[in-house]
Formats: sequence, C-alpha cells, structure tokens
Amino acid sequence: MNGTYKPLPPAAELWELYSYNPLTGNLHWRQGKKRAKKGTKAGSRSNTGYCRIRLRNVEYVAHRLIWSWLHGRDPGQLVLSHVNGDSSANQPWNLQTVSPTLPS
Repeated sequence: MNGTYKPLPPAAELWELYSYNPLTGNLHWRQGKKRAKKGTKAGSRSNTGYCRIRLRNVEYVAHRLIWSWLHGRDPGQLVLSHVNGDSSANQPWNLQTVSPTLPS
C-alpha cells in the first residue's frame, strides 16, 4: 500500500451505503446522492487504473472498501493485491492480502 494507512468507515456503514456485485467487482449506491443515482456504480477509475470512491470528502480505493464490505472488517495495515494484476478487477477471487516488501 502506498502512503499512509487510512482507516475505513465501519463495514456496517458500507453495507448500508453500497450493494456489491461479485461478478463485476463493483459497488453500487443503495440510495441516491447529490451526484449519483440509486443503483449507479460508485466511484471512478483514476489514471493509475484503480477505482476510487469519495465518501464524506475522503477518497478511498475501491478494493479496500470492497475487502471491508466482504469480510466485515477494515483490512488495516494489510496490503491488498489484485491476483491477475488488473487494478480495476475487484471481484472477491481477485483480491488477496500480501506481505509488504521490506526495504533492504
């Protein structure tokens, strides 16, 4: 994970805000927001290829929110990786924890 660890909202809050489609790997808004209609895909793809979602003026990478949504807990300091190398593929079978590389 690049940068500093950013705590996620509680999983229960994520369950209220989003539905998740494991086939597409996308979160969708359960309720309408100012800029998003109910049922629309949450977030947008950044120039680095990661889907980013803004929640209460804080930006998160979608795969960490999805991990929390699936497992019911914040992954904390765990580093998450995409098995197939595609940073936009957030299906459950494509997300894994990895050991962080230590500087030599």
